[in-house]
Formats: sequence, C-alpha cells, structure tokens
Amino acid sequence: MVWLANFFVSLTASVLAFFGQTFAKKTLIATAAIAAFLSLTGVFVLTIKALLTGIVYALPPWAASVAGVILPTNFGPCVSAYIAAKVARWIYEFHTKTIQYVLFS
Repeated sequence: MVWLANFFVSLTASVLAFFGQTFAKKTLIATAAIAAFLSLTGVFVLTIKALLTGIVYALPPWAASVAGVILPTNFGPCVSAYIAAKVARWIYEFHTKTIQYVLFS
C-alpha cells in the first residue's frame, strides 16, 4: 500500500508542478505585455505633448486660444492611447500572420 500512496503523491506533485510552471509562464508573458504597452503609451504621451507644445508656440496667439477652447485638456493622452492601441493591434496582427505563414506554408 505504501507504494500506491507514493505513486499518487508523486503524480499529484508532478501535475501541480506542471500547472504551476505553465501559469507562471503565462503570467510573466502577460505582465511583460502590459508593461510594454504602458511604456509605449507613456512614450506616445510625451511625444504628442511635445508636438502640441511646438504647434502652440508656432501658432498666432488668437489661434492658440481658440485651440485651447476647442481641445480638451486630456487631448494629448487620449491621442497617445489611441496610437499605442493601434500599434499594439498592428504588432498582434503581424505576429498572427507570421505564425499562420510559418504553420501553413
């Protein structure tokens, strides 16, 4: 009977170790993807803000005040998040098409 108990304990430990490693790997990949997306969004926020600042300095004063009335204060971060989402979607589609090409060619 001892050998049967040892077998089940060993089997349970192996199964739990497999699922633990798989879960840890998927969690690590998801965390890396979220960190990459957040850093990409942050870079775009700073880039759009710098571009808008340059445009405001180049505009005449009356046009800058009109733009300040029309555009909301969070215009830069909204445009940056939109661009970052588009880039992330393009990367996903590129990788999906590459995988399909490799698997089905």
